[in-house]
Amino acid sequence: MLELPNGERWQRWVPVPIRMILGVGFMAHGWAKWSRGPAMFAELLKQAHVPLPLANAWLVTLLEIFGGLALLIGAFVTIVSVPLILSMLGAMFTVNIKYGFSAVNTIGLTPEGPQLGPPGYEINLLYIACLVVLILSGAGPLSIRCAAKSPTAAALAADNRYHLFRKERIMNQSVAIVTGASQGIGRSTAVRLARDFSAIVLVARNANALTEVAEIVKVAGAKPLVCDLDLSKVESAETLINKTLDRFGRIDALLNIAGAVPQIDLFEMTDEQWRAGTELKLHGARRLTIRAWEAP
Repeated sequence: MLELPNGERWQRWVPVPIRMILGVGFMAHGWAKWSRGPAMFAELLKQAHVPLPLANAWLVTLLEIFGGLALLIGAFVTIVSVPLILSMLGAMFTVNIKYGFSAVNTIGLTPEGPQLGPPGYEINLLYIACLVVLILSGAGPLSIRCAAKSPTAAALAADNRYHLFRKERIMNQSVAIVTGASQGIGRSTAVRLARDFSAIVLVARNANALTEVAEIVKVAGAKPLVCDLDLSKVESAETLINKTLDRFGRIDALLNIAGAVPQIDLFEMTDEQWRAGTELKLHGARRLTIRAWEAP
């Protein structure tokens, strides 16, 4: 798939071409109605049984001209998009829907070329879809709102909004593995991450304690997966990664927290205690990190 360099930064410019196209389009439609006179447009509305045809003709004409201008310059985009959507819905249900879906209706062929009939409601749906995008994304760069700030502040604000949106989108479908999650720092970390990640894999040797943490994680908004494993054992890393991928299909974060320090004097620790500590904190974390990194 073709990807642009710094593609994420380019994405904040998406609203700009949409604003340009919609703004020019609405202004062109409004100016055409103004040039022919709103009274003529009112006759069309009268035949379509629209109430108060003359008042609505003036309203739609001015809305399309000034609403299109607002979209073009990026002013009050969210506010003007709402009545423009209502206008499109009105046009769709009173006029265009009777001509079918397609925006290009060929009704005949002549030596001069194809004969086209009135457009269907496809074009209304396209306009509405673009207006909804602008409501959700904002005006973007090159807008009155951005121009009111300094160029640097405007760029930073746009970047911050985009990255916050992207972070939320990513976190809403992400999975974190937390080792040592049955107590202490590991438990607190798992509970906190449950507010941002969609799933938390809880790892420790104490199954009962993990079950309690899983209930808290669930209340915080994430899906828990309890894995009572001894990570000092060689096969545990493979088992943990396979369980995580089988359940969620992805791994986005790994927090190696497992491993408590014996509460004794450093010089009194036995060789066995040293080996047990390094086997869990060093080799256990090493094996798990390598296996998680290799995971698809």
